[in-house]
Amino acid sequence: MKYIRYILTSCSLLFIGLQATGQTLVGSAGGFGVTPTAQLSWSLGEAITQTFSTPAAILTQGYQQPNARYSLFGQLTYANSWGTLLPGFPLRLLTPAGATEGQDITNAWGWFYVYDLSPGTYLWDNSSALPVGSVNATDALMVMHHFVGSIPLNGIWKDAGDVDASGGLNANDALQICRFFVDSISAFPAGAWLVEKDTLELSGPTQQSDPLALCYGDVNGSYIPSAPLKRSLWLQEEGELPIDGEDDFLIPIKVTEKVELGAISLVVEESKGILELIGISPSPGQGEWTYSAGERRVKLAWYTLEPASLEAGEVLCWIRARLNEPSSFLQHPLALRISAESELSDAVGGQIGYLGLTAPRLMPVIIPEAAFVGSVYPNPATQAISLRAALPLPSRIVCGIYDVQGKLIMNLPDIERDAGIQDLNWDVSKLSPGAYYLELRIRDVQGYSREIRKFIVMSRE
Repeated sequence: MKYIRYILTSCSLLFIGLQATGQTLVGSAGGFGVTPTAQLSWSLGEAITQTFSTPAAILTQGYQQPNARYSLFGQLTYANSWGTLLPGFPLRLLTPAGATEGQDITNAWGWFYVYDLSPGTYLWDNSSALPVGSVNATDALMVMHHFVGSIPLNGIWKDAGDVDASGGLNANDALQICRFFVDSISAFPAGAWLVEKDTLELSGPTQQSDPLALCYGDVNGSYIPSAPLKRSLWLQEEGELPIDGEDDFLIPIKVTEKVELGAISLVVEESKGILELIGISPSPGQGEWTYSAGERRVKLAWYTLEPASLEAGEVLCWIRARLNEPSSFLQHPLALRISAESELSDAVGGQIGYLGLTAPRLMPVIIPEAAFVGSVYPNPATQAISLRAALPLPSRIVCGIYDVQGKLIMNLPDIERDAGIQDLNWDVSKLSPGAYYLELRIRDVQGYSREIRKFIVMSRE
């Protein structure tokens, strides 16, 4: 004998159609019914209309009769142009007096179901502490456009701009958004998230509402929760910048094409710990900006209502830094990178996508006391290899590449270098995939030394 248990939640009378014998089981306040092939039990509560089956029977309908309490269901999405679903989002339904009347957590598809409600007026609670994202200088620019009336914000996007909970949008909200981006503050007075503030009038036994949610500060709705950030800026090396000793120095970050800027949200990182990044400042003169520095990175937020135009090759910003570990530079290249959360926007807050930025290769002026040869990089390689050599005197370097059996595969051109830190580069694109050894014979006026470094060539397919 098959058993079906269908648990329902507060109703006064429940009709259940059970397809197998043609019987209709009727009960109130819970009950128990039997057919020749199945048993069905139900408990006090509201029925959910749905169909399910077993090999013995099909439950075709369960529905609540009048005088029962009400329910609200729907799907929660993020207020962006993609309508991103919000799973795992805690929702609470509040009375106008602020009392919690019902709550639920959205499922994997953003659906929620709040039951056992009285008819009346409700508000969504806005106290979720889930992580937020995409709050940057572009949003600050949009807030200021709203304040001066050039690009008005409406609905939940306007509510999201009131980060200081003052009841209006102004320059203080823009400042708070910029400070949040550069980590000067960790939270807004208004909170982290909000669900649409429009009141809900619950007037039917079962009612649907599909609200929108938004992070406070993300007034352009650019966040895509549960998705990786899409990189819009790339940093590449161009030119060289000699740096000397312990003095601070400025690193220029330049644009590779002409841009009209309304906002800069930039995060620059140095992963090796060789540099100490002290500060960052925008190159355009006008505008409001703030920054933070620490943990081997700097963050800049800048915006202006009078857009700045930069030609290709002009400086976007300056990074102030100092050489933290000069000896480490002998083994690792100095490299900066742009974080994926960085963004440039035009005069009206539109994201400028796929833009290249440049920074010079940093070349510390260090005269070592003894010769030193670093490791090959990248390793494995496909096209070219490099290594760094520290030369106490001007030197001539004779190089060759050998296979694992010690057979000479390729003689490389001799290299002459002055004293100091030198980067050496070779093309290995003609080598077959496999393991090889690079031999360097370094000669100066004081003598001769020999260094061998192993490297691997990978297939270029």
